[in-house]
Amino acid sequence: MAEEIKKLLITGGDSYTAQNYPVYQELEIISWPELLAKRKGYDLINTARSGCSNRHILNSVMDAVIENEGREIIVIVSWSEVYRLSFIDDTDLDQAVFLISEKESNKRCSMSKMLAMFFDRIDTTRKEYIKHILWNQSKTNQTDVEKMISLNSKLITQSFKAMWMLQDFCKNRGIMFYHLNTFDPLSSDFLLSKEIYSSEVDTSEESFKSVLENKYFQYVQHNVNYMGYNYCLYNDIENNKLFIDYGNVINLHPNQKGHNFIATKINNFLENNTRPSPNTTDDKDLYRFFK
Repeated sequence: MAEEIKKLLITGGDSYTAQNYPVYQELEIISWPELLAKRKGYDLINTARSGCSNRHILNSVMDAVIENEGREIIVIVSWSEVYRLSFIDDTDLDQAVFLISEKESNKRCSMSKMLAMFFDRIDTTRKEYIKHILWNQSKTNQTDVEKMISLNSKLITQSFKAMWMLQDFCKNRGIMFYHLNTFDPLSSDFLLSKEIYSSEVDTSEESFKSVLENKYFQYVQHNVNYMGYNYCLYNDIENNKLFIDYGNVINLHPNQKGHNFIATKINNFLENNTRPSPNTTDDKDLYRFFK
């Protein structure tokens, strides 16, 4: 009797999904893709990488699907922060540029020696890219508020475009595709906006109708296998106090109970296709009207 061929689960994401995140390895934490694959009886390819962008997630998952054509595949992705930008499509050469403020960069450097080394290494690129954005926008007649709105809405749009591209890629190949957000997909580092534009943020709905009406946003939000723009894992892990306590310092990543929680949350979504309750907050002025 021929042995039954297992389905192949391909997952993508950042350090919330990556099994090789150093702290997970040190504490012997099993990440949610491993837990879910074992629960469902699937083979697993986990393409997630710490510090990666949504474009990296898109590329790495597409590569894994193409390399395993002929298998019965299920894809599950937990998308990352919108202000992580990539410019090289080869996943081995790619390194995300974090488009964040000086204050946010210093904050992340203070969290651990490992993060300090990472953000110090990419800081020159971050600063040069901010200069490029300002130079490019100087050629327009936009006000500072309009430039701020344009930058943040473009960051959102490029993330939802990546989501839609993978969604459409899988659909065209008859592959089941489920996805959710690790972080709030409508928030970026607003301190950066204040830092480079010296303007108050415009909170009017009219100013952001381009995001609401954007086709990529609509294509993703209306997909029944997407958990919804107003749910993110980070808030669930924080609300349930499931962060790693690493030497009496809170590491903002899921502990083992946190990964068990994520695996169960995703498994429940696979089985009943009911979106979880929204858990994004309304304290971000720029996107208050979304809530």
